[in-house]
Amino acid sequence: MKAQAHVLILGLAVLTLSGCTDRRAWDSADSWHHPPKDIGRFWQAEKLSGSDIFEVLAEKMAVAKEQLREVGCVEVSAERASELSGKKVESAVGRGLFLVRGVCLNRATGGFVVVPLGRELLVHHASLGRSAVPMKRQPLIVRLAQQPEVVFVSCSMAE
Repeated sequence: MKAQAHVLILGLAVLTLSGCTDRRAWDSADSWHHPPKDIGRFWQAEKLSGSDIFEVLAEKMAVAKEQLREVGCVEVSAERASELSGKKVESAVGRGLFLVRGVCLNRATGGFVVVPLGRELLVHHASLGRSAVPMKRQPLIVRLAQQPEVVFVSCSMAE
């Protein structure tokens, strides 16, 4: 089942690359939305494993959003990451934990793809849906080898 979810997410990402995203997917954009001009280069890079991505709990969203008010990414301790996600999160050798910005349209019908590329990071949510909806903020905890200098945040919806 987990493999099927990854296939769905990667399939939606390919649809995004082939032009299925347009402004009609959302009826209002969030200020966190910051897509790269050349998103295609990220799809050639290695994506993070789902085991390195943790969504922040609904009841911890306000505090996480406040931490990300001025920046797209902030390093956090394993204890803080576990508190925000509600799961046991540990750093790994040579990798740290970072709270990053994310946006989504239909959270329940899709998933996040996170792609580090040099000192840049793409946080993309791909989902399914039939009508335009407002973007919603969804902070994430991600395990990375280095803190990114630039965080690109995007989302897409396919029918």
